[in-house]
Amino acid sequence: MAVNHKLTNVIKGRVIIAFEATLMSVRITFNEDSTMKVKTLDPPPQRIAEGVQVREVSENGTEFVLGCEDDTTIDLTLAEPGNSVTVRDKTGAVEYLG
Repeated sequence: MAVNHKLTNVIKGRVIIAFEATLMSVRITFNEDSTMKVKTLDPPPQRIAEGVQVREVSENGTEFVLGCEDDTTIDLTLAEPGNSVTVRDKTGAVEYLG
């Protein structure tokens, strides 16, 4: 699976402080109040641990994996490759679309 360098550069080092899941999306809030919304095909298979630091993001088609510094991974299935992830800073400005 290939590392998404653009998204990794945006969120690497951020700490997950909150997690909200609906049937078709996941919203992650980071320590500096930025947020990442991921549109998914299914609800996440596991609860995302709070307090973990993001190391990298990998993608392959609809497969989306957040790798964390404590070696946990968060596996999601994207609704649409290349058009399912939005990262916004604390003011709501877009940092990443893809």
